[in-house]
Amino acid sequence: MRHPKTSGILCGDIVFATSLLSLPSLIWQNTRKKRSGLPRLRLDRAMVSSICDTNKDRCPIKILEKFSKKRGKLCPVNGCTVTNSTAFTIIEQKMVDTMLSCDILFISDQPQVSSVIIMSDDFDIHPAIALASVKTSKDILLVHNKPSQATIIAQSLSGMGIRLREWRI
Repeated sequence: MRHPKTSGILCGDIVFATSLLSLPSLIWQNTRKKRSGLPRLRLDRAMVSSICDTNKDRCPIKILEKFSKKRGKLCPVNGCTVTNSTAFTIIEQKMVDTMLSCDILFISDQPQVSSVIIMSDDFDIHPAIALASVKTSKDILLVHNKPSQATIIAQSLSGMGIRLREWRI
């Protein structure tokens, strides 16, 4: 990913959160939810080529959209009995907002930390960011990726001394 402030690349890992920074030995086992099937996909029709519109039975985008419409939908290949519910598994991260909120409050209270940088478009963590800004004099930076929400974010947090940066991926 491009670095939000300077030229260069930001590297890292994406992992499931299973513990809090303040309690690393306590592993939360219920932070993942597994379910069968696909979510209903919503196709951005403006991005589909007119060639695909005339080849609906060969276009992978159109086939996947049709296959994901209803739970239990059969594979479109003649004779295949696989349904979308049995063919796909979704694993979702749970409790992310709560765990991130706890970590924001914990890290902002640490004496060796000079600033807190949060990269998120999720409004659910704003109360924790606001509380952290009240509890500490440290620099808090919220980096977000949704320009349409920038006004809402700016109104709710920038008045509290929280700096905002937009990062387009």
